[in-house]
Amino acid sequence: MAPSRLNVLVVEDDPVISEDIVAQLNSLGFRPWGPASSLEVAKGYVVRGPVDLVLVDIHLEGRHDGIALGHWLKEHGDIPHVFLTANADSATVELAKKTTPMGFVVKPFQTSDLYSSIEVARANWALLSSRVEGQPQTGEIFRGKNQNLNLLFVPCDGKHIRLYIDEIVRIASAHVYSEFHMQSGLVHVVRCSLQSLEGVLPSNRFIRVHRSHMVNVSYIDQIEGKRLLIHGTQVPISRVNKEELLRKYPSMARLGKG
Repeated sequence: MAPSRLNVLVVEDDPVISEDIVAQLNSLGFRPWGPASSLEVAKGYVVRGPVDLVLVDIHLEGRHDGIALGHWLKEHGDIPHVFLTANADSATVELAKKTTPMGFVVKPFQTSDLYSSIEVARANWALLSSRVEGQPQTGEIFRGKNQNLNLLFVPCDGKHIRLYIDEIVRIASAHVYSEFHMQSGLVHVVRCSLQSLEGVLPSNRFIRVHRSHMVNVSYIDQIEGKRLLIHGTQVPISRVNKEELLRKYPSMARLGKG
C-alpha cells in the first residue's frame, strides 16, 4: 500500500452501518469504495480495482462469507483485509485467523478505532511485503526480508506473488516448471526447478522425496512402502529419500505401513 490516499473497499450487508463506515472513511481522508453487500459484488470491485485494503464484515447475509472473501483475497491479487464483526467468539476468530487478516474491528466502534486499525494494517502490510536486500531479478524466487514471516515470493505472469510457506503442501516438477500445491487446493505453476527451491525453502520443513517431488513434512499423513500420503494425495518416495526422511524425522516411523 502506498502512503498516498488509500482506496478502501467496504464490504457490509447492513446499509445503515455501511453508509456510516463510508462517511467515517471520507472524514479520515481515505477513499472509500462500495459499499458491497455480498461476496460476489465485493469480488467485482476488487477485479475492477484499484483496491488497497478491504474492510469486510465476517457475517454477510448470516453466513461466514466474509471469511470466504478473506481466503479469496489472499489468492487473487493478495490484497490486505481487516475484519469487522459484532461476534468475536473464539470459534469465529479462529476461522477468520486462517485468512491472515491485518486486524479486527469489533462493532460498535468509534472513528478513532477505525483509523487506528487501518493504520496498523498499513504498517503490518508494509512489513509483510518487505523483500530481501536488493532488487530481485525477473523470475527470481526469494523469501521475505524477515525470515520469521515465512513468506515466499515467486514469479507469476510478469510479477511476484506472495505465498505463505506454511500453506505449501507439496511441490511437483513439471518439465521446466514447478507446481506449488497449496493447502487451499489451489496450484501455482512457476518456472523454476526443485533444485533451486532447495536453497530457498526452510530445510527443517521441506524435503526432497523423489526426483520430481518435494513435500512439506507437516502434511505427511502416512508412509506406505514407496509412497507417501500427503494431504490426501499419494506421492512417490524413493528408497534413499525415505531413509533420509526417517533419519531426519525419526518420529515419522509411526506413520509407516511397510
